[in-house]
Amino acid sequence: GIQTTVCAGVVFHLETTFPNQTEKAPRTDSMMVEGNKLKMTMVGAEHTQSAVIYRGDRQEILLINDGDHTWRAMDKATMINLGQQINPAMEQMQKQMEQALKNMPPERRAMMEKMFARQGVGPGMMAGKIDMQVKKTGETQTINGYPCVKYETWQNDGKVAEHWVTDWKRIPGSQEAQAVFQDMAAFSRDVGKGAFKGSGGPASFLESMGKIEGYPVLTRIFSD
Repeated sequence: GIQTTVCAGVVFHLETTFPNQTEKAPRTDSMMVEGNKLKMTMVGAEHTQSAVIYRGDRQEILLINDGDHTWRAMDKATMINLGQQINPAMEQMQKQMEQALKNMPPERRAMMEKMFARQGVGPGMMAGKIDMQVKKTGETQTINGYPCVKYETWQNDGKVAEHWVTDWKRIPGSQEAQAVFQDMAAFSRDVGKGAFKGSGGPASFLESMGKIEGYPVLTRIFSD
């Protein structure tokens, strides 16, 4: 469910469960919004914490790893420059992978393509060409007491997630949260266009999330 604490901002507690991996215990992360700043704290393996902080006032993202006590700050220009440096290498890797697949026997090629698909790697993705689309289905359901409408996220012709979304006005502190989510989506859109020549790139996921009109009460991510 959604729990919020109004104290120097709004805190959302997010529970992640793994229905297909019953040996994994549910994981609880948190997300705090204050003004045009957003902090996402995640618990990883061996209970180590990491955090991503978006500062809309500075137009930058901070990556913090408590495990090795490191942090890095990147503004929009730095992220675009990094993407532009990485992109040629990714394009070269893409060409090499395509050539290797082309020279394989059909059965072997089909097996490798299936393996890549399970890892979320499809044609063009190594070169940063990630086409993320969000589709509003019109299907409705009540989740944890919140009336929701279903959205789906599609990546390169495959459904990767579904989101049950409620209206922002039903969420305490929604005005702050909605504004910073939209601002971060615009930041990601600018990074994607600058770093990947308008072809999307990894930042397109956050951009696509900005197209969801409301707060995701429940998100299901599909992976094998």
